[in-house]
Amino acid sequence: MAKLDLHKMKEKFSGLEKFGHKYLVETLTVVAIVVGALSAWTHLFVGTLGWVVLFLCLGAAVGLFFSATMDHWMRKVYSFSSGEKKTYTIAAEAMKIAIALFLPFLYFAFLGVLGGTAYQYYIRHSQPGHNKGSKAA
Repeated sequence: MAKLDLHKMKEKFSGLEKFGHKYLVETLTVVAIVVGALSAWTHLFVGTLGWVVLFLCLGAAVGLFFSATMDHWMRKVYSFSSGEKKTYTIAAEAMKIAIALFLPFLYFAFLGVLGGTAYQYYIRHSQPGHNKGSKAA
């Protein structure tokens, strides 16, 4: 049987810890997506996979048709959650995971709005007449 090398294990865990600190929001968002998908798939609390797909599509349509309004609200949500304090960021991510667990269709509707708004943004900015140097839409 191979002997455990504690030094190598500490190096691996320190690398994982550095990754977690650097990509905290992204990691917790992936956790929320997986938790929401499993919650909907297993009918854990409220909502089925059909409701999740429906609300995801409706959110994307809202994000596409009302992109300016949704972009404004998304900027407010993310500017609040990505503020200076790490406590706010972790609390916002914990709230997203809780919503994904208990009401997965609402979380996926939010992701649909985010996706629809991003899709509209990239369509707008890939047009030939658009000024590539501008920062805001």
